[in-house]
Amino acid sequence: MLCSSHSSLGRWCETVFYVGQSHNTYNRLLAHLGLDGRSGPNVLGRLILDHAPRSDGWHFEEYTLEECRPFVLAYRVTLPEPMQAFYQSLGNHYDVDLAEEALMKLHRPCLNTAMNPNPPPLPERYQHRPEV
Repeated sequence: MLCSSHSSLGRWCETVFYVGQSHNTYNRLLAHLGLDGRSGPNVLGRLILDHAPRSDGWHFEEYTLEECRPFVLAYRVTLPEPMQAFYQSLGNHYDVDLAEEALMKLHRPCLNTAMNPNPPPLPERYQHRPEV
């Protein structure tokens, strides 16, 4: 999860930009930035590059599948009761795709459109490249 924050003490995020999954987060970040040799930066990479060096202070949070359990459980209580009962009958198991979906539903990142039908707009201060 990549977000901006004005707090260096807390783990809160002012704006959540993106939620994604990867087996190798370093390579995935290079791909977003267009530094993997395949293509140029995508929307997230362009945002990071356009707002450097300020974006150097943005928070990157990485979770294991087990660490996502509270997010998955919080998301599941928002589902209709028959769906909740279905998951409970399966022992409340979940996978990385469901964990990603739960993080998206709970945090509503600006740049994710899949599984996030109404993402909030990018805050005004991030809509334009800052003056240098």
